[in-house]
Amino acid sequence: MTPRRPPETEERPPSSALNALPTGTRTELWRALVRRRVKAGAALFQEGEPGEAAYVVMKGLFKALKFSQGERVSAMDLIVPGRLCGVIALLDHRPYPVSVYALQDAEVLVLPAAVFHRLMSQHPEFSRAVHGEVGDHLRHAQDMRARASEPVDKRLAHLLLMLLPAPGAEVRVRREDLAELVGCIPETAIRTLSEFKKRGWIRTGWKRIALLNPDALRRLSRSPANLP
Repeated sequence: MTPRRPPETEERPPSSALNALPTGTRTELWRALVRRRVKAGAALFQEGEPGEAAYVVMKGLFKALKFSQGERVSAMDLIVPGRLCGVIALLDHRPYPVSVYALQDAEVLVLPAAVFHRLMSQHPEFSRAVHGEVGDHLRHAQDMRARASEPVDKRLAHLLLMLLPAPGAEVRVRREDLAELVGCIPETAIRTLSEFKKRGWIRTGWKRIALLNPDALRRLSRSPANLP
């Protein structure tokens, strides 16, 4: 689909490095940027492609995947609205180091490389915010690797808390994507979700999950033991 420019009245990103820019610069940039729609399952960009732009996630969720020899896939990050992605390739002038796919129908703002580098050189506050986001990404990637040896129920509880920030929040996501993000087979993810539902921690429907008891999931994710 052809990218479109966002009207001035459309909602700004809930949180992003763009918000660190002066109001005038941000308003001018907003008028110039285009918005791109990405269908669920489609790639925003793929590992090895030249880094031509960074993206601000406006709506929807994305997963960052790393492919290794033998087609083994590792989930590197979950990218939520307001986050920047594709930045590392612009910072080191190398191809994108991961592939990013939409978990649901999504929209992004396209930040071309030339515009990104101009903002980095002219606005120190933007540069600091970008490096802060890169640091957050690295910390989260390290956290996901550290949790790779934990039981699936703990990993899934942690992921659901990221996806569902408050009681009553609901997310539309496939069980297969949840399984990929926590590193298990779909049957194990479905069985664990069923246990969470039976305990009254979540509510599930067709490709939907709602959060009912975040404290219980938080206790499990932090506990040294798995579900009894």
